[in-house]
Amino acid sequence: LFDKWLIILSIVMLSLQIGSTVYSSFMAYYLNSVLHLGVGEAGTIASLVSLFALASSPFAGRLFDRYGNKKQLLLASGVLMTIGVGTAFFGSVYSAILAGILIGLAAGTGFTFGFSAARAANRLDQEYETLAVSWVNSISLFGDFAPPLLYSYFVIQYGYSFAWLYMAVLYFLLIIPLLVKKAPKKK
Repeated sequence: LFDKWLIILSIVMLSLQIGSTVYSSFMAYYLNSVLHLGVGEAGTIASLVSLFALASSPFAGRLFDRYGNKKQLLLASGVLMTIGVGTAFFGSVYSAILAGILIGLAAGTGFTFGFSAARAANRLDQEYETLAVSWVNSISLFGDFAPPLLYSYFVIQYGYSFAWLYMAVLYFLLIIPLLVKKAPKKK
């Protein structure tokens, strides 16, 4: 469980979880209270994350199967998440829609790549593959708890636009370890 690659995967998965959680938790409220969209429209836009995550996951699985355990796939998802959350900084309905699409694509592909990479990276007996995946998942789920508190703090201190931007910087910082560690070879 303390394999460096699994820890890096966990941090990147945490980043993806933070991005999708913050958008899903706050975008509908932001669109309704700040941009004055109706509740139905705001909720529809906020649900784009789930729609695009659902649509992209099977394609991500096929891509991972075809190209294997390449950290570039996970890195691309992390960068896409960073761009998606950063897009919300522009504070318009159109940037919220684009952010929802990008974050959904990043979440659907990134979670597929990350959990597949965790399974493939297991260095123990095959009976522990699920343990490796559950370890990565447990760390990533921390992204449901802490980020809303941090985002709320940023909103109170700096306003919504800069809160989106600060969170995008946080996501980028969390994917940096992926740049320095080599992915293990397939067994």
